[in-house]
Parts: sequence; C-alpha cells; structure tokens
Amino acid sequence: MLANLGWFNLKNLTGLTCKITSDCETVYFNSSGKIYYSKEDLKVAIWYKDLEDDKVPICYCSNLTRGEIKEAVDEGYTTAAEIRKYTGKSITGNCLTENPTGKCCHQALADEIARYSN
Repeated sequence: MLANLGWFNLKNLTGLTCKITSDCETVYFNSSGKIYYSKEDLKVAIWYKDLEDDKVPICYCSNLTRGEIKEAVDEGYTTAAEIRKYTGKSITGNCLTENPTGKCCHQALADEIARYSN
C-alpha cells in the first residue's frame, strides 16, 4: 500500500492492513489494533467505504469515478475497456501507488459494472 491519501503517505504504513468493508469506519489497522486510521483521517474518499458516493474513484490511476461508471453502463457500455474509452479515463498501471488497497482496481471496476448492469 503506497497511495498518497492526503495528509499521510501509505509508504509510512508498513504493517497495516486495509479493512475492506463498508460497515465500519476503520480503513487501515495493525494486528494489535493499537494503530488505525478511520475514514475521518483520510482526505480522499475510499471506494470500499463510501458505497453510495458517485464522486468516489474506483480507479485511482485515472480518477474514474463510480458515477462515471454508472453513466457509462446506462449508455450501454459493459466492459472496462468500453467504459475507459467512453470516459476518456484510460490511465492504468499505477495501482501500487494510487489505489488505497495497493492492488489493481480491475475487480472493483468489474464489480461496479455488474452492480449497475442489473
């Protein structure tokens, strides 16, 4: 996890784990539970904590938001490649430093597409 999320840089959070659930305010924590960061500590919205926020990025590399994905699906685009082309947001490959989980956003993007395809 190396993304810059406002007032701290995840490079300094070695040993912390992401809590990828929307039902709790904790975003990052360590195994002892003595060090943690909540949503209030961050300046950038986190996709897995803000499930109804259309402005939250799903792809942090190109700042592709939930609302843009929803709009593209409404227009009939159903794949990540189509949505990236439609929105013009095609920067990828910086997940390690941009995504709050330090992982690729492809699964999160696929989940969002499926969420709005129904």
